[in-house]
Amino acid sequence: MANNQTSGKGTNGRVWYTKKGENLTFSFLLRPNCDVKCLKNLTIIIAKTVINVIKALYGYTLEIKYPNDIVINNKKLRRNSY
Repeated sequence: MANNQTSGKGTNGRVWYTKKGENLTFSFLLRPNCDVKCLKNLTIIIAKTVINVIKALYGYTLEIKYPNDIVINNKKLRRNSY
């Protein structure tokens, strides 16, 4: 767990970072007991699950910007974005 990201690597090797206290960022380390090809849609499945939980708990309708950004009002979801 960290308060900010300083050396992130995104899609196609893009470098990214987050400012302290402004973003919800996290990574998962999975050690699946299956062929990794079976998990090719896992990122989008997790993003869909997050938006469904937020809608159920708080009523917000969110969207996904591929591959895994959660968007509200055409802006990436972050603290104080609504």
